[in-house]
Amino acid sequence: MRLPVVALTVVALAVCAWFVIGVRQAQDLAAATSVVQTGGAAGPERLAAAAADLHSAAFLDPDQEVNILRGRLAIARGEVLQARRILTGVTHAEPMNLEAWIWFTGASLGSPREARIGTARIAQLDPLDARLVGR
Repeated sequence: MRLPVVALTVVALAVCAWFVIGVRQAQDLAAATSVVQTGGAAGPERLAAAAADLHSAAFLDPDQEVNILRGRLAIARGEVLQARRILTGVTHAEPMNLEAWIWFTGASLGSPREARIGTARIAQLDPLDARLVGR
């Protein structure tokens, strides 16, 4: 009778820990998103804090949202080559991720070939929007 109680306690503790990690990741992601949305106007200290938040938010998170924010953060810091490298990884991992392609294209404006690739992919993924932009 004692073994089921111990097993249930261990499972309950694991579930609670997983929940706490999820809440912390959501908070870190929200904080980093807030800073990234302000771009370079955030200042170097806040951009560094956002990078730390993204590092923390990536723990046990298979989603590419953290990497997209890392790419956006690199753009905000003026590290366009780093942003392109990060976002290239995201577009390879998730070739149907429209947001990744949009930010990749933005980071590739200094490279006409890559910008054309990104623009073409955006048009494939969102043809209605591409027709509206072409007008």
